Amino acid sequence: MTHKIRTLIVDDEQIAREDLQVLLQKDPVIVLAGTCTSGAEALEALNKHDVDLLLLDVQMPGINGLQVLKMLPPEKIPVTVLVTAHDEYALQAFKAHAVDFLLKPFTEAEFWDVLKHAKEAVALRLLNRSKSTLLSLLEEYPRTGVASSSNYSRNSGGAINRSTLWLQRIPVSLTGKIHFVDTGQVHWVEAADNYVRLHTDTEVHVVRDTITHFESKLDPAKFGRVHRSAIVNVDYIAELRPYFMGEYVVILRDGTKLRVSRNRRENFKKLMKL
Repeated sequence: MTHKIRTLIVDDEQIAREDLQVLLQKDPVIVLAGTCTSGAEALEALNKHDVDLLLLDVQMPGINGLQVLKMLPPEKIPVTVLVTAHDEYALQAFKAHAVDFLLKPFTEAEFWDVLKHAKEAVALRLLNRSKSTLLSLLEEYPRTGVASSSNYSRNSGGAINRSTLWLQRIPVSLTGKIHFVDTGQVHWVEAADNYVRLHTDTEVHVVRDTITHFESKLDPAKFGRVHRSAIVNVDYIAELRPYFMGEYVVILRDGTKLRVSRNRRENFKKLMKL
């Protein structure tokens, strides 16, 4: 049976709440858990009830949407889509770990695109929860006659406990507006103090984040750290050449050359299945 996604709408504008309800009613997987008109109401609802998906307005009188997320205990924060009329909040949505962002006024096509992404995030979170529950049961079960939970975790690569949702779209500032770059379009990421540079086909975008923190948001099956200052997208690797003292040089499709340091070599070889 398909899991119903319990969804909470939070917006101080009645028309906005009603518009979202009308759209959500078209999706049979969505169950409306309620609507709230303020941040205070949202905090009360989220602390009392289990919610899978939160459609959260940013600008509200009193407690705003970003403050709601900061005031919630981590285990009570659902998969969140921030909704606002101001595109400058997109970067703050990114920092708040919202799974996506809806800019008012949005088209129905834009809504369904964001909802699809959010539903995938909910499904992944539920999968991780079920696996974590299984591990807990294995740990409590007598070891006699069963495989230990530590072996189970090791054979699974330790990934089954991870609830982090891999980054799909990156908000960047471009010509005074906020644009979104798909992570799949990023060839490589370069560290620049407290910023990272995202190298794509045609442009280099600068995002305020450390490379280590940014790396934690990326799918490790697609992105690999080759050096303390560089991460590469394996889809854009054209060649791998041996280099001095056991190091390698990665050559990307556009000719960019990046060194794979010795302390990153083994992990990178595993990523490349060498």
